[in-house]
Amino acid sequence: MKQRRPLLSLVAFCTASVLITSLAFVLIFAGATVVLAFARALGTPQIEVAAAAPQGMADPQDKETAIDAPSAIIFEGVISDDHCQARHDMGSGKSPAECTRLCTLHGAHYVIVNGTRMYRLTGRDDLTMLAGERATVAGSLTGDTINIQSITTE
Repeated sequence: MKQRRPLLSLVAFCTASVLITSLAFVLIFAGATVVLAFARALGTPQIEVAAAAPQGMADPQDKETAIDAPSAIIFEGVISDDHCQARHDMGSGKSPAECTRLCTLHGAHYVIVNGTRMYRLTGRDDLTMLAGERATVAGSLTGDTINIQSITTE
């Protein structure tokens, strides 16, 4: 009977060690998740509320509209289309601007792309000239659609 006692002690020790180690890993990963979520929340947002009208408007009429709408949201990115998004076919021999124009002729919609975020653009008929350009768009967001109030290229 004395031989079973060391075996029982060994099994109890191993079980306790596994449970304590598992709990430590759970606490470490949960803490890291909270820290990363908090850091992401404090990071630079891709959508900012505009305190004033953006500088350098495309035309004076837009400047008046932007001043009348101080609650506009600012979006920065590249003007593209919702078919290709930010990844145009490089084997086609067309520039991103040409590819965007061609895709919109075939039914795609203009979008502004910033990283993994993409918003459909409405409210302007002159987006063809801005295809492929980096731009700053001020407007109101409804779902994933921006109603453009003003637009500035870089």
